[in-house]
Amino acid sequence: MPSHRCQLFILLFVGLYVVRARNDFCSMRIASEPSVRPLLERSFGSRSILKPYKTPTKENYIYAGKDEVITLHCVNGFHASSRPIDGVSVKLRCNGRYWRAENGDEYGDPYDSHLECKEVAWNLYESVDAFRWCPEYSASYIIAKKNVNKSPTHIAGLCYDTERFLLSSVAYNTQPEEFNFIKVKYFSYYSFSHFKLDVNFECLLLQTKFDLRNYSFGKEIKNFHFIEKEGLTPLRFEEKQFEDWFTFGNFHYAPLIENHKLETVIEEFSSLLNVTWWPSLRLGNWKKYQDALEKHTTKAAYNVICGVDGKLEVPLSNDCDNTTEMKVLLDHYERHIPAYVWNYLKPLQNTTKEVVIIAFNSPFYEDDVVFCEDICHEIDWLANARLTFQYANMGIMFCCRADIVQKSKRFDNFPNLFLKNGTEPVTERLVY
Repeated sequence: MPSHRCQLFILLFVGLYVVRARNDFCSMRIASEPSVRPLLERSFGSRSILKPYKTPTKENYIYAGKDEVITLHCVNGFHASSRPIDGVSVKLRCNGRYWRAENGDEYGDPYDSHLECKEVAWNLYESVDAFRWCPEYSASYIIAKKNVNKSPTHIAGLCYDTERFLLSSVAYNTQPEEFNFIKVKYFSYYSFSHFKLDVNFECLLLQTKFDLRNYSFGKEIKNFHFIEKEGLTPLRFEEKQFEDWFTFGNFHYAPLIENHKLETVIEEFSSLLNVTWWPSLRLGNWKKYQDALEKHTTKAAYNVICGVDGKLEVPLSNDCDNTTEMKVLLDHYERHIPAYVWNYLKPLQNTTKEVVIIAFNSPFYEDDVVFCEDICHEIDWLANARLTFQYANMGIMFCCRADIVQKSKRFDNFPNLFLKNGTEPVTERLVY
């Protein structure tokens, strides 16, 4: 009997402890989709820290102890809910079970409290003026992010041929992690202000001569998603030899740019950003290069122009005289697969030299593929990636001085490196 009473006492004690433990913390469910997940700011002693856009736990919950204060930030404001939140930040205090905002609102159910940000709106515009780096036959388009009570933010610039449904280049900026840390300072010492962050970021961008902000927004293309649903015509071949070589190469369509910070943009405008890739290149040496660039740009900022050039040639046989020669692989609409994919990297600080990273987008290797002095060995951050750049089965890659590429006349879509008020290329003033 005493043993039974002891067990009841232990169960009662554990139950009271659990109830008390439940009242000593608060929880809130956070959206699993990163694009609408608020940024979390916590106190850390006398300081505050920002948690990145990552799922805090498998269950997508965040927790706080009694009397702990957290702040949630949304760049574009919070999604409408039963308790609408004005502004871009909300400060919440845990009273042991419930969250209480500064205005007195309570978020009651500890397992159902839920806040999320408004979705970022990406829009497509014509550029009032043609980009200086676009070829004459291409139109200039701007992908931008709409903002609350201010003009849109330039995200990327496209040179696109609407007659042949071909992309020639995409321009965008790679933002280093250091500038995210600068943003954290604004969070720590000022009330959250998206405007302040933009001012800080724009101070960096003033250093590039290929600045998208120099171009004004023209007509907004509001029916793009209806056009995309109808399908932008893929390559179609009528000649059997062409179709056979296309099948042999396993060519596929994929975005010209692959940057994790632009994933939402790439997904939304995928059909505009797609080009025809040889997969052994894209998944081979090009991926190694992209991984190295992404790691490098945690410490360095670049303006990047991604482009395609040249026309892929395949061996075609003439049944009459039993000879074979290389011919451009053209589809029914006289469209071609690009022979080269290139990245023009313009540093935003005068610490390194602008350079062009070039890849041969074809399994049909030719002797004159590399048309410049390869300087990949001079680029420190490519040290590991470049070890396989000469392996043809992974895609031949090489690096050129930017002014040499322009002087070679090998590429039709390559940007003009010379300023309008002078002829001295920036490359002459910088070192690798």
